[in-house]
Amino acid sequence: MTEKREDRNDALFTSKGGGRSDNFIPDWYREHTPEFMANAYNKAAMIITENRREISYHGDQAMWPVGFLHRHAIELITKELIASTHVYLGRTFNERIVWGHDLDALWRTCRQLLIEIGIFNDEAAQPIDSVVIDLHDVDPKGDAFRYWLSSDGKRNLEKVPRHTSVVGFSIVCNECFQQLSGSLIGINEAIHMMEENR
Repeated sequence: MTEKREDRNDALFTSKGGGRSDNFIPDWYREHTPEFMANAYNKAAMIITENRREISYHGDQAMWPVGFLHRHAIELITKELIASTHVYLGRTFNERIVWGHDLDALWRTCRQLLIEIGIFNDEAAQPIDSVVIDLHDVDPKGDAFRYWLSSDGKRNLEKVPRHTSVVGFSIVCNECFQQLSGSLIGINEAIHMMEENR
């Protein structure tokens, strides 16, 4: 009799080893999955930032996972804002709009939509503009914090200043994320109210 994969001691995806509340259920959150994923990446970045000295003596090596997690969280929340704003406006949403990892292009689309529905104006969008410009400048493809070399063989993160505070970086990224997340919460609440009033 062959042992089922999930019953083996070396099984990667198994319910063994933790309590039931620790078990991951991929489709549990359904339509909220992108939002929850973004929040999880952002929270993981904050936890690593707080515990950065467990990664390396000075905590500097934490910049790679922290940079990746924050950038990815901002990318995901931006994509979800674009999708939710289309629903709010009653427009057909074409998922191709959010394909890829060009954070600058995604933010420009999102920014325009948020201004259109009155959540943002140019002044309110400026702090996010700055974060996105900085992130896109050093990581245009979403891989610079993940790999030492780019796909064309050049060193990644060469544009990052020689001395960059992991904590300062994390604080600014988290503030940006929280502003975007708050906007998403507001849009989703408005959508829910519209659906209730139908």
